[in-house]
Amino acid sequence: MPPAFLAVFSEPGTEVGLEEFQDWYDNEHVPARMHILKEFLSGARFSAADGKKPSWAALYEIDDTSTFEKDVYTRLRVERSIREAQIIKRLEVLDRRTGEVIYDSGASAMSSSFEERDPSRVVVTPGYLAVHEFLNLDDVDEFVERIGDKAVDLRRWNLYRAYPGIAQGNVKDAITENWK
Repeated sequence: MPPAFLAVFSEPGTEVGLEEFQDWYDNEHVPARMHILKEFLSGARFSAADGKKPSWAALYEIDDTSTFEKDVYTRLRVERSIREAQIIKRLEVLDRRTGEVIYDSGASAMSSSFEERDPSRVVVTPGYLAVHEFLNLDDVDEFVERIGDKAVDLRRWNLYRAYPGIAQGNVKDAITENWK
């Protein structure tokens, strides 16, 4: 099966405070995926740099498209905590999109994509259908100029946090040093 991605666009809204949203996302939602599921290869959250809503995006690299049908993944919804169920119900926006990776330039000497080591700092999502990673805002401006009117609903996102993939065993000391 081909590699996949999961993109989640969210907006806390008036019923979920930003502090509650961040605490839930960072300490419950992400760890349930990145610390337990080997299928989640890397993940990062981004905040809107353009002032538009939804104001949060989470992007995950997944091992393959069949993961979204596996019990280990679908069980996350069925067995979610009471807290998570209540927060999700109160969110203004929760737009979850899955897809197949068509092309990925991969990590480079300057960026590890979404991995915790040197993650991409800026992301652009034209029409929520593609993700373009950039190291700085100057590169984004050049990209926007180049594509001009071809972009539908062009959004700009700044890195909020990249998460270690503890379940994959690619973070040697994360549990003992960073996650006490």
